Amino acid sequence: RLRDNAALQVFCREPNSEEPRSGINGHVIVKADIRGFAEVAVQMRRRNLDPAAHFSRFFYDPVTRLLDQFGAKKVAVEGDALTLVLLERAGEDAEYLAVARGCCVASRIIQLLDRMNVEQARIGLPKVELGLGVAYADQAPTYVHDHARKVTISPAIQRAGLLASCHTQLRDTCSFPADRGLCVAATVPDEAVEGGGSKALVRYNVNGIELDAAAFAQLNVEMSLRRLSRGGDRPATFYAGHCPDAGGETHDLVVRERLVKLWIGRRLVEAGDEGRRFYEVVSDPQLVERIHAKLLRGKPDDEGPVSPERQ
Repeated sequence: RLRDNAALQVFCREPNSEEPRSGINGHVIVKADIRGFAEVAVQMRRRNLDPAAHFSRFFYDPVTRLLDQFGAKKVAVEGDALTLVLLERAGEDAEYLAVARGCCVASRIIQLLDRMNVEQARIGLPKVELGLGVAYADQAPTYVHDHARKVTISPAIQRAGLLASCHTQLRDTCSFPADRGLCVAATVPDEAVEGGGSKALVRYNVNGIELDAAAFAQLNVEMSLRRLSRGGDRPATFYAGHCPDAGGETHDLVVRERLVKLWIGRRLVEAGDEGRRFYEVVSDPQLVERIHAKLLRGKPDDEGPVSPERQ
């Protein structure tokens, strides 16, 4: 227990094969807010189907296989939440890719959910949805122990949980195709919001992935990102790069920068170019391909006028 928190001094003649906590200088938390598993489980049991086998086959087992691929570990698994951690290790040979790989893991989890929902629609079950948050802390997590179970404590866990949340009233205000997307809004001073005061940020996050500002800043350190600005009626800014996984396979990564809107009563209002911004990891494979085709391969697309530049 003392070793986990770098509070134990070890003196030995032979090299210590176990890497100490002091060799970790940052970590990433990926939090998935799972919605709908309970209802699916109830309906499956009514039909004498096995929900445990179903969720293991289409969600939990595929997620577990992603962990080694991207160097992630499970912190907690609950019926309505999944928390992963990726450690940023120090040293000359260390790969500083924890945020990039955390984004890739989150994107793959959304794709796993889409495949599971296709199967559930085939057998007449309701869809399940996720909200994902990715948060970075520039320090090692703290560990405590509940008997034999190691418990991870980190300020990034709470931040990632907020990013993954979906506000009940904002769900009725936002409009996305197939009720899928990510929107962040700042409440005006006279708006009463559960759990927050004036100018509190609230979210509509349905099968979306939000990256906190600290994680986005660290991503710029980890990767050589290129920036794509799109004008027209739907202005947007994208950042694109390549991320190798633990096995050396390269994955395309795209992050979209958006403006935080103002939530006045039950209306969403554009804040203007000077407003706060938030960052969304793009999980749509077709959009990721189009952005990379425009930025990195020089192929045309139909997204409108763009002006690529080096970030």
